[in-house]
Amino acid sequence: MGTRSIAVIVLLGILSSPVFGQDTTVFCLTHTHVRTGAVFPVTGKAGARPINENEPAGVRGANDTPDTAEPLGVLGSSGVQISGMLSPEPPILFGGTEEEVADDGAIQLARDVHLTSGTRVQVRGIIGDGLHGSRGGGTGDFDFYRMGALLAGQRITIEVDTSPASPGLNSKVALYDSTGMRLNASKNGGDGDRNSYLDVVIPVDGAYFAVVRGTNSWWPDDPFDPASGPKAGSEGPYIITLGVDAEDFDWYSLDMQEGDVLSAAVEDSARHLVFAGADGMVHLASDLDRSDLLPATSPLLKGGNANLALVIAETGKYFFRVGHGAGRYSATLTARRAGHEQESTKQVLFVDFDGVDFDASFLGGRADARLSPLHKFLENQGIAQDKDHIIDLALATLKENLVDDVQEALAADVFLDIQNSRDHPDSWGAPNVSRVIVGGSRSELGLETIGIAESVDVGNFVLNETAVVLLDRITDPLWEPSFSAVQRAPGVSMADLLGLALGNIIAHEAGHLIASFHTGHADYPWQIMDASPEAAGFLGAGPDKTLGTEDDLDVDLGVSPYWELEGFDGLQNSRTATFYGLGGAYVTQLVSRVFPLDGRIGTVYPNPSHDRAWLPVTLERSGPLQLELYDMLGRRQVSLGQRMVPRGHSQVLLPVNLLAPGTYLLRARLNVGTVGRKLVVIR
Repeated sequence: MGTRSIAVIVLLGILSSPVFGQDTTVFCLTHTHVRTGAVFPVTGKAGARPINENEPAGVRGANDTPDTAEPLGVLGSSGVQISGMLSPEPPILFGGTEEEVADDGAIQLARDVHLTSGTRVQVRGIIGDGLHGSRGGGTGDFDFYRMGALLAGQRITIEVDTSPASPGLNSKVALYDSTGMRLNASKNGGDGDRNSYLDVVIPVDGAYFAVVRGTNSWWPDDPFDPASGPKAGSEGPYIITLGVDAEDFDWYSLDMQEGDVLSAAVEDSARHLVFAGADGMVHLASDLDRSDLLPATSPLLKGGNANLALVIAETGKYFFRVGHGAGRYSATLTARRAGHEQESTKQVLFVDFDGVDFDASFLGGRADARLSPLHKFLENQGIAQDKDHIIDLALATLKENLVDDVQEALAADVFLDIQNSRDHPDSWGAPNVSRVIVGGSRSELGLETIGIAESVDVGNFVLNETAVVLLDRITDPLWEPSFSAVQRAPGVSMADLLGLALGNIIAHEAGHLIASFHTGHADYPWQIMDASPEAAGFLGAGPDKTLGTEDDLDVDLGVSPYWELEGFDGLQNSRTATFYGLGGAYVTQLVSRVFPLDGRIGTVYPNPSHDRAWLPVTLERSGPLQLELYDMLGRRQVSLGQRMVPRGHSQVLLPVNLLAPGTYLLRARLNVGTVGRKLVVIR
């Protein structure tokens, strides 16, 4: 996001095809911050260990593939700062001007570009001057370029430059093979980033086709039919540069642990970063800086020409690539443990249904925002009497998304203290409390959105942030797409629908605060972090678009391609990111009326360096306790059986003398559920 080979490391960026017919935003659950295009110096790199690239300046081939990658070893929280050099690219050969004398909007109509290894060719073109642009048939103008006689293993680079002469065109570029299969497409950043860049390793010998289009449209349904686009999108002139083995790339290998938060940034000449697994899967690639979405106090790197951050799902060897430039560069990488795990503190997520007056300028909203409570919007629907049912269902859905599904998928226990304004005192402002305000309208907040999160906190380092879920569009049946207008099967009430919708949207916004960027809707089924899903799909209504029928699906956190309008390529595992974002803290699962609290598990002490340790247990009523110890691969090592624990405070002895040194997961099963604690046995 492959088999392990040089030829597929970058090719496997994203292979799945979007199911939508266009890439215009239907609705965005989180406001996208405006990018200015300015490049900021990298911050957060103080103390990084300096490393010099081994490949001599002006030389290629020493570290240009994963097989020849230079080892970095274990990064550590201080990280490494690589000083390297990208060799100059070959001169550009002018390939003429793309003119629509005849239509070139399909594979068989493509303009020939003659490339050999180590060369680059540049062509000027215009999107919108073809037979099917906005001034023609209106289905969208596509410019195809044919590159013949390419060999397996060669690397194609494609760059589309729209500046400064094309204020109207926001470009996209893709690569097709001769059968019409789209192998990959650019993921430029949408807001102000109108240029496109793509590099692909050729999988088999043959002819390949680069195609340029504008945003607010989509790729042709049939690349052999120039009139098969959905509509005309953005239009204007551009310059496309195509190369074969024309760029120098520097590869490095590094060792990562599951739960590490990788942060990387590059400055000076290089403009593109790739982070891939040993199997060739691209986890994250970036040619822009989106660190403005991180919390201001996050310890992760900020700034640079390109910047990336992600949570590592599996322990192992990974590969890091620097490219797209010529000359000296400085690349910094750090690996930190998730902030929540480091702090070993309890996090509360407070869901406020009562309406809030606050200064929303930090979200881009009004300084005097006054958000109306949930019941006002339910009154408009005539279902105010169902408020408790809606809140119960929303909280249960939220818990399922952020707690239950994560536990089940990863065979380990993660809990979140979910409180709400109906059942608990307002805890906002206390340490380690984040909140989601559920209420208000676009006009009250001063933003055109359904929801917005204060940040995308990869690693969950900041535990006191705010998100908002607005209710005007969710409850308005006349707005398209409307949740309340989704078809319902007999027996499914409007209250059922709204409770489910709120639970999923709250989980989406909380997902940003805990760990995750947006994912796109390029795969099926939908998942919680998707940016612009349709209302029925986001509720889990299946192909019949009717909620409550047999083809319904459970919309969860999961693995999905990054949203292309935020500019990333790769696959995000939002479930694992959430797991580690919440890992290692002392927390309880608490949703009053739905999941009543009657027990607590403390932290094991001392850290087992001898033959025994104790687990504090506090119960509000006596009950059975079952203890099991697992290794970090989920294999049970020891079952300590079941015992009755009396009401009040107790200390349960753990016979750690039965365990070899290492890291283990303790699962304690109570009548309230299952709690997990990490054990590190040292001898």
